[in-house]
Amino acid sequence: MGNGKSRLFFDDVTSDKQNAPTQWAHNYFYTFTPDLENDAIDEMQLTSKQYEQIGMAVVARLLALNGRVKK
Repeated sequence: MGNGKSRLFFDDVTSDKQNAPTQWAHNYFYTFTPDLENDAIDEMQLTSKQYEQIGMAVVARLLALNGRVKK
């Protein structure tokens, strides 16, 4: 962000599975974190709550992408 803070963005991505399976391209924006201190990110010193929020966002999106959501 240029002010000693960063945001983690979570996007859905795609790849050309046949020709370039490890080259990812942006597909859809999903979400982002509140601003996080660069030093905390660099040192892997986020709070338990911050790690929990990131993990919940990732798992929720994986479940949704695989059609494993409860209605």
